[in-house]
Amino acid sequence: MCMPLPEPISTPDADGQDLHELLQALGFGHWHSTLQLLFRRYAGWLTDYWLDSKFDLDLWPAGDVIKTLVNFPRDLAGNDMAFALTLSQCDFLVRQARDELTGEAWDALAQPYAAFRCEHKAEPFWGHEAPWPAEAFAAWALDRLRQDTEGPASRS
Repeated sequence: MCMPLPEPISTPDADGQDLHELLQALGFGHWHSTLQLLFRRYAGWLTDYWLDSKFDLDLWPAGDVIKTLVNFPRDLAGNDMAFALTLSQCDFLVRQARDELTGEAWDALAQPYAAFRCEHKAEPFWGHEAPWPAEAFAAWALDRLRQDTEGPASRS
């Protein structure tokens, strides 16, 4: 059964908010490791995009999640599926890359950008939308969450 994306409530700006505190306040503290993994998947993308190592704007994924949490409907607090579907709409997920020679696309849910870059002549680009349906992202996120909460023995 496909759950519709929740509508955000109107709340203050996300500037100055703490990710960990917001996760805890909304009953999503158990998401911390899963989110850190996702952020690491995108590490280095903006630096390569801007082609200058002085740009270290890779904190944007965390900012996108903070904005999502600030605007998350309070009546859905603690609802992992609703949170996963809402996360699927984060702006940073439109960061994409492909191999300049073969056209092979980077799949951030399968490997970090840094690993893709090591294996391919990476060409980072801004997409118009995330490369997966919301349900596919949510399934990935909930699987990672399950692995993270069950402990190291369950990880592959």
